[in-house]
Amino acid sequence: MQLIISFCLLVVLCACQTSTPRVGAVWMTHRKQVINEGDTALFINSRASFVQLSNQSLPAEKQGEEFYVSWSGPGIELVKLEYRQVGRPDQIAVQQFAPGKARSHSFPVVGKERQQGGAISSWRVSLWHGDQLLAEKKSSLW
Repeated sequence: MQLIISFCLLVVLCACQTSTPRVGAVWMTHRKQVINEGDTALFINSRASFVQLSNQSLPAEKQGEEFYVSWSGPGIELVKLEYRQVGRPDQIAVQQFAPGKARSHSFPVVGKERQQGGAISSWRVSLWHGDQLLAEKKSSLW
């Protein structure tokens, strides 16, 4: 009986330790001003703060979109963000990141790339081991 319980416990522990690679969250933010609209109450309108800030538009070369991507799982050698822009619907732009031990990364689309291509209309994040696709997450329009 004790052998059966030990075996079941071993199976459960092994099942918990093995995980498949997966893309976690993908957040996109638009960068147009120094302080995002949602943060104005905290950084501009706070009467308790000794530091008073004023919101300003970012220069054109710093305006754009930023994707924050998180992932989990073993064997991930490359994280790839592919996206299409409104001004270039037939082209797919790619940004890559070799994660090492990292579990998240920020992919900015700013400057000339953003100005010439326009807003991002669809995206796909994929995890790779060599040339083997491990996992992906994509927007509804991809």
